[in-house]
Amino acid sequence: MEDSRSIPTAPSLLKGAPRVWASLALLAIALAMTIPIYGGWWSGSSRAVFRLGMPVLWGVLAIAAASIKRLKPFTSLLLSLFGVSLGFALAYLVGSRPVDALGLSWDTPKGAAAGKVLSEVIPVSAAIFLAAVLSRRSLESLGLRGGRVWLSIALGLLATIPLLALFAFDPSGGRDAVLSTPGAVLRSWLPWIVLFSVANGFMEELWFRGLWLGAFKQALGLPAAMHVTSLAFCIMHVIVYWGDPMAIALLTPAWLFMGYSYALIMRKTGSLWGPVLAHAIADVLFLLIAFSTGKM
Repeated sequence: MEDSRSIPTAPSLLKGAPRVWASLALLAIALAMTIPIYGGWWSGSSRAVFRLGMPVLWGVLAIAAASIKRLKPFTSLLLSLFGVSLGFALAYLVGSRPVDALGLSWDTPKGAAAGKVLSEVIPVSAAIFLAAVLSRRSLESLGLRGGRVWLSIALGLLATIPLLALFAFDPSGGRDAVLSTPGAVLRSWLPWIVLFSVANGFMEELWFRGLWLGAFKQALGLPAAMHVTSLAFCIMHVIVYWGDPMAIALLTPAWLFMGYSYALIMRKTGSLWGPVLAHAIADVLFLLIAFSTGKM
């Protein structure tokens, strides 16, 4: 059983040049899986082929690896890619139906929260848990149980300080837009923004610091896995703001900080709850600015 106090530093499957090339390949794969989705690159049949084809690809490769003695140790890694891609496929199949059925709009805090939870967080998280079960990953290895929870939460709160400072001194005018929004409007937004943020924070941390960091470290070692997952996390978010140079220049350092600091917290404490809390607080700030400036 893995030590619940921190992520163990067992020898990686790959070393030297193979580890370097595998790290670059995994980063490319992570970006290829996420950028078309969050960047909105494809539509129509090409989107369907991509979303539904990815889990088939990684599922077949995982089954093949499990049947070949030399490749069997990489099965968990392939299943981690399968789990996330399956979540994307399920989210695609669900689509906007829950929001439409509720008569809501994605442009409102209530509609965005409902869409995030029902159309993305639930299917993606369910697929991640399925991949974890297939990989025989425990809740401890995902950071959901055990570990130094209170230290993780304390470090998570500490990690929010730079983001709060960025919000306070935001040169883009986002903070001013929030402060100029009537208090009654902010109060009506806040429950939905918090729901969106907690749900999204849980899903993304379960994905990047729970499933992927744990699976990638088995092949690459923990330092390389931290680099790959943190860079992928940052670039995935940058692509959402493609075409807005000010936002990219301002937020890229923030996402890099979030990726590396959350991975470090997970590494030191073995608990995902501090990163989830910190991520949720960061999302609250981002969403307040997005809705106040009309850029949601």
